[in-house]
Amino acid sequence: MRAELIDRAKDEKEFPGRLHTAKYPWDQWFDGRIWRLVKGEDFDVSEVNMRSSIYVAAKRLGKSATVSVQPDALYIQALSVNGKADGK
Repeated sequence: MRAELIDRAKDEKEFPGRLHTAKYPWDQWFDGRIWRLVKGEDFDVSEVNMRSSIYVAAKRLGKSATVSVQPDALYIQALSVNGKADGK
């Protein structure tokens, strides 16, 4: 019976219903350059929430990030895990 179940089961290439696309262009923003992000233009959450999102996204991508919260914008730069800018 076990062999019959294995023969009927099929492996799939993608998990159904998981078509998640990133809300922000992390690959671009984490290219090592210093980016100025303006609330209402580049992000739509509070500065505190965006700063947290930046740190989480960087960790997920195997990087770290430095963030400076200024009155007019957030300034971010991706760093490699050794603390050096990931610039090209």
